Amino acid sequence: CSGLIVWYDPAFCDNGFSAKVSSEEIPLVFVDACPANSNVDSVTTDNIGGCHQIVDYLAKLGHQRICYVRTPADRTSLRDRHTGFLRGIVDNGLPMSDTDIITIGRDLAVEAENLAKKFVDGKVDWTAIIASQDQVAIEIERAFLAYGLKIPEDVSLVGYDDIDKAASATVPLTTVKQDFYKMGKVAAHII
Repeated sequence: CSGLIVWYDPAFCDNGFSAKVSSEEIPLVFVDACPANSNVDSVTTDNIGGCHQIVDYLAKLGHQRICYVRTPADRTSLRDRHTGFLRGIVDNGLPMSDTDIITIGRDLAVEAENLAKKFVDGKVDWTAIIASQDQVAIEIERAFLAYGLKIPEDVSLVGYDDIDKAASATVPLTTVKQDFYKMGKVAAHII
């Protein structure tokens, strides 16, 4: 084995995986994120800058109330996106409250439906939603459309990653593209 290139998944990679591979002297490169305080090579994109650019884009369109919906920040890439969102809000002088950042669990469909209910009931005044990942954005889109809301007329929605499913969403998803091929190529070069 010349080495391992692994898409980082904390459930799999944080259970002594790195140490085991290291003890076997197998070169290892994580892609997308890496364990905290790790000396393992990793290939990531500029997640802080990418999320900041989304906020800049939405602010230029006139959005003043932006919600950030994320899954638990269990990896560096997701923590960096959250940081980029916060920096973007501050740098654009936009208002923000505790209710503008929502952490959802594993049942995306149910939690996206709850989000849509809040929106329909007028409990929130967002004009745009940024999802930390495309899969989250796709679930939000499904729920909002089921409640008769229109995207982007009623609320703008932006995802992150540009996964294949984003192109086949009911309403084409605006998303930040990560070049997965290039990330893999760089990881292979490191190996």
